[in-house]
Amino acid sequence: MAWARVAGRATHVTAAVLLVGGGRFVGRRLLLALLDCGYQVDVLNRGLARASDDLPPGARHLRADREDAFAMRDAIGGRSYSAVFDTSGYRPRHVRTVLGSVTAERYVYISSCMVYSALAPVAATADVPEVGPLSEDDETVAPCENEDGDLAVYYASYKRGCELALLAQDRVPAIVLRPCGIYGAGDYWYRHDYFFDRLVRGRPVLIPDSHYGRKVHLTSVDGLTTVCLLAAQRPARGHQVLNVVDADAATCAELTELCAQAAGVSSAVRGYPAAMASTAVPHARDRARFPFGPEPGFSLSGTRAARALDWHGTSLREGTSALFADFERRRTAGLVGKPDFTLDDALLRMLRASPGPGGKPR
Repeated sequence: MAWARVAGRATHVTAAVLLVGGGRFVGRRLLLALLDCGYQVDVLNRGLARASDDLPPGARHLRADREDAFAMRDAIGGRSYSAVFDTSGYRPRHVRTVLGSVTAERYVYISSCMVYSALAPVAATADVPEVGPLSEDDETVAPCENEDGDLAVYYASYKRGCELALLAQDRVPAIVLRPCGIYGAGDYWYRHDYFFDRLVRGRPVLIPDSHYGRKVHLTSVDGLTTVCLLAAQRPARGHQVLNVVDADAATCAELTELCAQAAGVSSAVRGYPAAMASTAVPHARDRARFPFGPEPGFSLSGTRAARALDWHGTSLREGTSALFADFERRRTAGLVGKPDFTLDDALLRMLRASPGPGGKPR
């Protein structure tokens, strides 16, 4: 019997669980947390992100492609689990193949806040109304019947389809988690690092006027991991859908300031007309662009997760500070990729040349 602490509470477990995914970032963090709590963990994936012998002690690798229902059943081999944790279900059939292959007391699925209809892309202007706090009962997008489309295009619809595949069945209680932009050590999305790369070099952080005051609500990977563990340990009471977000949201300008405070420097935020970016560098690479997309400013309600799990969200300030410490560790070790300032430099040239007060160059 093993003992560990989850969200400050002592817990002991000896049960077997199935982790679908587990190769990197969220899945890897959850794997380590499950092992720390004493779970016996079977990790099911294709073995592409990490070799089987790279799994930590206590984890067993089951190799299968979740697109192949027969391979899934062979790999799982009729085993029973106290919980399934699904970190890599992107199309509804991915969920159905797991459901058809496993016996489990509950199924914890990591979905996305992008299933909310209110978060559909909006114009790149500063006057877009903010939405939220969105609750789990707010309108969601329609699922897409064609499951072979472009994942980048149909991401929200496919995620919603995965949710419905779970919520429509009555064999396994499902806990559907809806995080927002997930961040933390091991994050492969270029969000916080976009700010850190500029701040540590004394460069201004350029924010399009469409996003300067636009609110973003993020999810710490540590908070998401904690919610997964709590969801697995509470008595199953039918299906549940829970938003999983930090305790506080922030505007893009406020997030820049938090990053500057974590880095111990003064921030130099500079706005620019959003339309200027496409003129400055028409085909800018992803790492050059401002890291937040076309969804409106928003926040999510965490009330239901607080009530169901006694979990009240993590601190964005603390999470940002921890992530900067990880950034510095990676930078010292030469593990931070080369930043791309081509768009920044082009925008700064255009801003200097554009008329300022009195018609003079800025």
